[in-house]
Amino acid sequence: MLGVIGDVVEDVVVWQLEEPREATDVKSEVRMRRGGSGANVAAFAAPRYPTRFIGCVGDDIAGVSLRRELEGHGVDVLLQVREHTGMIIVLID
Repeated sequence: MLGVIGDVVEDVVVWQLEEPREATDVKSEVRMRRGGSGANVAAFAAPRYPTRFIGCVGDDIAGVSLRRELEGHGVDVLLQVREHTGMIIVLID
């Protein structure tokens, strides 16, 4: 079995569809997906080789979602649960 210890976070990718304007909203496309190099390696490896991921998530909906997604890839998931799941926001223009 392959063991992966690392991070798992919620990536929020914001594709700006307009030029940024000061003091107003910008039309954008927002996508949420699993991030964290450890979790990404585990999700990639699991369909090919038995894989266990060890990490930490928050006691929130993002943590539940990330666990389910990893399990959906066939990863044996062991998570420590704390306050909040980490989130990274990526702005792309």
